[in-house]
Amino acid sequence: MKLIDRYVNAVIGRLPEATRADVAKELRSNIEDMLPENPDDAAVKEVLNELGNPVVLAEKYRGTKRYLIGPGLYDAYVKVLTIMIEVVATIALIATSVKSVMTPPVDVGLPLMFSHVLIDIMVSVIDAVGSAFASITLIFVILERSGITEEKMPFSKRQWTVDNLEAVEDYGTRAIKSVEPILGLGFLSVWATILIRTPSIIGWYPSVNGRITLAESLFNEQVLHSYLPGLYAVIALSALVMVLKLIWKRWSPVLATVNAIDNLVTAGLAWVMLSNE
Repeated sequence: MKLIDRYVNAVIGRLPEATRADVAKELRSNIEDMLPENPDDAAVKEVLNELGNPVVLAEKYRGTKRYLIGPGLYDAYVKVLTIMIEVVATIALIATSVKSVMTPPVDVGLPLMFSHVLIDIMVSVIDAVGSAFASITLIFVILERSGITEEKMPFSKRQWTVDNLEAVEDYGTRAIKSVEPILGLGFLSVWATILIRTPSIIGWYPSVNGRITLAESLFNEQVLHSYLPGLYAVIALSALVMVLKLIWKRWSPVLATVNAIDNLVTAGLAWVMLSNE
């Protein structure tokens, strides 16, 4: 039956790949044992309501407890955190390396210059990874505590019923492919890392005497730093929208509203920055 399939998929979708087949087989067997002969939809709903919220049941099968970020969000949290850390660390490494090559320390020997560059790269990468970890964790903690994820994954704050189940095929044109928010987070990480940490590498690089050098930076770092609070707010809001897309997997009035606000705020900040240049 479709209801049973939806319920089983809702449970195993939150479990490690290696255990999904066994859990699905066991769960289906348990459901069949609880059902009467020739069950109708009402009997199926009664059994599934008795089993309860698939998020909670998945956590029981998982056999672990997480308190800061609940089971309904934990897998998405790990996925987003992995993406952000990998992208931020890579961009910080590349950006700091380019900046060090283009503007190397002067009046120092080669070994000392190399050690300075290496230390700058290590500090930049560690700082960027730490900031990404703190920011993403904070976003997910806020989502968990606010209950905003109940639209897709109801928690104990609201009584779960079978009516909360929704098949992926029912999303239709509202469906959001996972690749969209993942690419969005990657793009956001690239620009956030460059704008906040090494904006000076964005500029004009002419070739002088066979050597490529930075002639003029696109951004004035002193002016750009005055907009850092606004940039942080826009980055956080954009990251929130991407996270919600990854979690909910479909468009809804709430998500559409948050996305529109993000676009307006981003465009407003860009207009203010460009008009004051």
